[in-house]
Amino acid sequence: MVDIAASEDHVLVVTESGEVYAAGSNEYGELGLPIDVDYREAFTKVEGLPYPAVAAACGRDHSLVLLKNGEVYAFGRNYDGQLGVEGRRARYFPTKVKGLPNTIVTIAAGDAHSLVLSKNGDIYAFGNNDYGQLGLGLFPGVCPPTKIEGIPAPAVAIAAGCNHSLVLLENGDVYGFGSNHYGQLGPSNVGNYIRRPIKIGGLPEPVVAIAAGCDHSLVLLENGDVYAFGKMISPTPSKVEGLPEPVIAIACGSDSSIFLLESGKIYAFGELEEFKYLHTPRMFSCVPQNGIRIFAGGGCIFVQLINGDLYFYNTGRCINLLNNLPVQIGCALSIKLINSFSTITDSLIVLENGDVYRKDPYGFDLIEKIPGPAKDASAADADILVLLKNGDVFSLSSKSIIKGLPSPAADIASGSKHFLLLLANGDVYAFGGNDSGQLGLGDEKRRTVPTKIVGLPEPAKAIACGSYHSLVLLENGEVYAFGSNSYGQLGLGDKEDRAVPT
Repeated sequence: MVDIAASEDHVLVVTESGEVYAAGSNEYGELGLPIDVDYREAFTKVEGLPYPAVAAACGRDHSLVLLKNGEVYAFGRNYDGQLGVEGRRARYFPTKVKGLPNTIVTIAAGDAHSLVLSKNGDIYAFGNNDYGQLGLGLFPGVCPPTKIEGIPAPAVAIAAGCNHSLVLLENGDVYGFGSNHYGQLGPSNVGNYIRRPIKIGGLPEPVVAIAAGCDHSLVLLENGDVYAFGKMISPTPSKVEGLPEPVIAIACGSDSSIFLLESGKIYAFGELEEFKYLHTPRMFSCVPQNGIRIFAGGGCIFVQLINGDLYFYNTGRCINLLNNLPVQIGCALSIKLINSFSTITDSLIVLENGDVYRKDPYGFDLIEKIPGPAKDASAADADILVLLKNGDVFSLSSKSIIKGLPSPAADIASGSKHFLLLLANGDVYAFGGNDSGQLGLGDEKRRTVPTKIVGLPEPAKAIACGSYHSLVLLENGEVYAFGSNSYGQLGLGDKEDRAVPT
C-alpha cells in the first residue's frame, strides 16, 4: 500500500504495484466507474490510467491521481472546474489534467478545489474560489490549472481543507489562503476571506509538515511540537499539549487530528466516536501502538503498522467501504469489517487472532465468551452469527453452537432477517425470516433452525445475501437466485419473487 485518500463518502487506495482501487459513492463519477454505478461497497480497480499511480487525493465529490511519470488524472464532479478540464459536466473515467508540467510531485483536493505541486516548487490551482482558496485573488473559480503567484520561496508541501489551503515552503514558513471563518489560517484580524497567500505567524520553530481538516489546520515543527488552529481549537496557532513525546507525522480527518509519535504510538483528538470532541490528545487505543504511517480523510483514519498491517478506524460513513480489499494492497490486513443490515452504524470486526468486536456508541467492544477463534461474522436483525475457525457456527443470541449441521461450515451470509450457511461439503442451509422466499425452501414460512436447500443441482462454492434475497454460486459456475425480486435483483427478467432456487 502506497497511499490512501478519503472523503466523507469515498476512498481511494494506491497499491504498491501502482494500481488504484476505489470504493464508496460514485454519484458524480468520483470512483472512476461508469455512470450507472451509484455506489460500490467493495473496492474496485480504477481503469484507464496509462501509467502506475503514486498518490491519490479525494475532494468532496472528485478525485485526483498522480502518476509515476508526473501526470495528473482527475474524475468526478466538475461543476466548479475542480478537475481542471473544460466544461462543467462530471467525468466518470480518469481524464488527464492538461496545462501542467510533467513534474508534479504532490496533489491535494478540497471540497471543490484542487492543488498540485511541481518538482521546482511551483503550485497550480483550479476549481472553486468563492473563499479565495485558490490563492488567485478575486478571480472566480478557474478551470485550467493556474500558477499561484506571491509565494516568496519554493514550496515543498501542500494541503487542502474544505475551503482553505496551506503551503509549506522550503525555508520552513507556512502560507495560507481561503476561508478563515474559524481561524484556520491563523491570523484572527485579517478577515474571513483571504484571497492571496499570507504567512502564518506565531510559530516558534521551522515547520516540517502540514495538514488540513475541513475547517482546522495542523503544523508539525522541527522540534516535534504540533500547533493547531481553526474550528473547535483556537483562532490562532496554539501548541497541542498533552503529547508525551515528539511527533513525527500528522494527519487530519474532516474534524479530527491524528498524531504519530516517535515510539509508534498514535494519539488523536477531535470529532471521533471514541472520544467525541475531545480537545486534549488521547492515545488511540483501538490499534496496536507501533505505527509507521498515518492517513486520514473525511470520517476515516488509517494506520499502517511496522509489520505492514493496515488498521482503520471509522468516524462516519466510511464504515461500509472497507470490505474486500484486494490482495494487491501489499500488506496483510489485520482486521476485517463485516456490515450489519440492521442499522447503518452497526458493524463487527474480526481480528486475525480470532477475536470479534462489535461497534457500540463509544467505539468497539470485545464480544466475550465465544468458544474459539473466529474466522468470520455476520449480523441480521435478530442475531449475530460467528463462524469459528473449526467450522462451528456460534449464535450470539442463544450463546450456543448451532447443532445438526452434517458438515463444518465454510462461509456464512446474512440479509436483513435471514442467514445462509455454506457447508464444507457444498450444501447450503438457510433459516430466519422468509417473507419473500429468501430461504429458497419453496414457501414463505419462517425457519428457526437451519434447513437444507434441496433445489440446487450441484455443490455450492459461494453464497451472498441481499436484504431480502439470496444468491448461490455453484461449483460448475452457475448462479441460482431466490427471494424478493421487486426490483429485478434476481436477474431473471421479471419482478416476481421466487421461493425456490432459480
